[in-house]
Amino acid sequence: QKSAEDDRRRAEAAKRKSEGKALASAEAAEMASYGKKQGQKAKAKQGKKLTVAELMARKAKEKAEREAEAARKKDEVGVDQYAAMLDVRNSNRDEVDVEASGIDDAVAQLV
Repeated sequence: QKSAEDDRRRAEAAKRKSEGKALASAEAAEMASYGKKQGQKAKAKQGKKLTVAELMARKAKEKAEREAEAARKKDEVGVDQYAAMLDVRNSNRDEVDVEASGIDDAVAQLV
């Protein structure tokens, strides 16, 4: 009995100690922010200032990426379109009997 009660007391003490540590760390974090202005945190997360040229370069880069994405989507071929491309007969493989003595005569017979 005494051992079980001692274990319970130790567990409660450990629990209180961990809660105290958590409260102390939260209070320390809150205290650290007291000397600072609220806007400073937002500015710190924002990063460095950008020049007009850097902003324009960023916009141009984003525009080029959007255009490239649109072109890529435009170039994609659907299943039906691909099947239609495969069904087209290749006229280059047709055998043509042309008997001509010169280039002009051969072209005239092909056309």
